[in-house]
Amino acid sequence: MKLHHAPSQRGNILLVTLLTSVIIGITLVAFLRMVEAQNLSVMRSQVWNAGIPAAEAGIEEALAHLNAVGDGPRDANGWTLSGTNVTLSRVLDSQSRCEVAISTDSPPVVVATGYLRAPLGASEISRKVRVTTTKVGTGFKGIVAKGGVELVGNITMDSFDSTNPRFSTNGRYDPAKRKDNGFVGSILASIGGGGGLVHGNVATGPSGSASGAGKVGDASWMTDPLASGIQPGHYQNDLNLSFPD
Repeated sequence: MKLHHAPSQRGNILLVTLLTSVIIGITLVAFLRMVEAQNLSVMRSQVWNAGIPAAEAGIEEALAHLNAVGDGPRDANGWTLSGTNVTLSRVLDSQSRCEVAISTDSPPVVVATGYLRAPLGASEISRKVRVTTTKVGTGFKGIVAKGGVELVGNITMDSFDSTNPRFSTNGRYDPAKRKDNGFVGSILASIGGGGGLVHGNVATGPSGSASGAGKVGDASWMTDPLASGIQPGHYQNDLNLSFPD
C-alpha cells in the first residue's frame, strides 16, 4: 500500500526547512560579525599597547639629546625651536612614528607622542607620555650624606671643567671661572647651618628640608646682591640613594 502526502503537508515541511535555514543563516552571520568585532578589538588593543614603546623611543631620544647639549642651546642635532619648545619628529618604521617636544624651561619637560596606524584604516592611534626632569636625579656629585649636612662658616660649593679654558686655567680650578654645578644632598635628614654658598643645587629626601642651606642658585642668582636663600627650582626633596655599609 502506498502513502501519499497531501500538498499542505509538503508545504509545511518546505516552510519549516526555509525558516530553519534562515535562522541558521542569521546565527552564522551574527557569529561571524562577533568574531570580526572581537578580532578588530584585539588588533586595536595591540596597536594601543604598542603606542607606549613608540612614545618611549621619543623620550629616550630627548634624554640623550639633553645629556649631549647640557646647558647649551637645545635647538641642535636636528631639533627645531618652535615657540617655547624644541621639537623632533622621527619615523620608527612603516607603521609607527613619534613626535617629541622639549620645553625651554630649566629643568625641561619632555612630551612624546607615539603614533601607530589604526587597523583596517588610514587613521592613526596616538599615545602621549609626559616626563618631568631634574638635574639632580642621580645625586652622585658634590657632597651627599645619609644624615644631615651643616654648612657652617665660609663654605663654597661650585664646579669647574678642566677640559674647557672658559671654566679653568691650564686645567686647574679657578674661582673666577667657576661653574654652577655644585651639589649638596642629605638623604635622611636636612641641610642647615645657615652659612655657605652653593653655586648649583641642593636636595634632600622627602622628610628633610634645606631651609638653612644658605644661598643656593645658578651663576646669575649667586652674583645678584639682592638675591638670597634658595633660588626657585634649585631645591628638590626627592633625593633617593642607597649607600652600602
